[in-house]
Amino acid sequence: MMKFLSKSKNRDPLTKSVRRRCLFLCALLLSGCASMKAPPYQSASYRATSFRGYGALSPGGPIHPKQRTETALPTSDLGSNSDSPHEIAWPLGRGHMVSQKFSLSKPHFGIDITGSHSTPIMAAHAGTVVYTGNAFSGYGRLIIVDNGYGWSTFYAHLSKVKASQGQRVRRGEIIGTMGKTGNAEGVHLHFELRYKKAPIDPVEYLP
Repeated sequence: MMKFLSKSKNRDPLTKSVRRRCLFLCALLLSGCASMKAPPYQSASYRATSFRGYGALSPGGPIHPKQRTETALPTSDLGSNSDSPHEIAWPLGRGHMVSQKFSLSKPHFGIDITGSHSTPIMAAHAGTVVYTGNAFSGYGRLIIVDNGYGWSTFYAHLSKVKASQGQRVRRGEIIGTMGKTGNAEGVHLHFELRYKKAPIDPVEYLP
């Protein structure tokens, strides 16, 4: 079952709805106010860089999603509604593992997913490709997809980019291939989920 990137009470159980509202509130209240040490791949040049249609990127304020222990990726259920901008799926299929988890203390603002060179990377949700390139220090070849409702996903260290800026993509559509460009130790995908530029643990919203 897909989880939804929305704040609708009708889409999620009450407990999850309340918890997610708390996460949103933390992000909005603390964005720009918290003192956080930038990770190696988030240099001053990364934070200052902007691109058409998206604006300057910043880590945002701290959010504290609950910790998960699962590391195996389930099969992505793409379903028939892959045009919905509110549903998120794993960017890779069966047989891959999370090698490094999300952490604000390290910090590591996403998850690393292992795989082999040139493994296809899929859009985790429908949206618009707002950035492709390698201008952000440490990320290597990077794609950013925005769903138009404040949510965006980052796909870093790619060997090839198979989408172009401004392109509309469907959930499950191949947008690149796995690699080790940028500041990467071995072949993997660095995958981030952000809400209004604030990093959130992707595992909290993945099926």
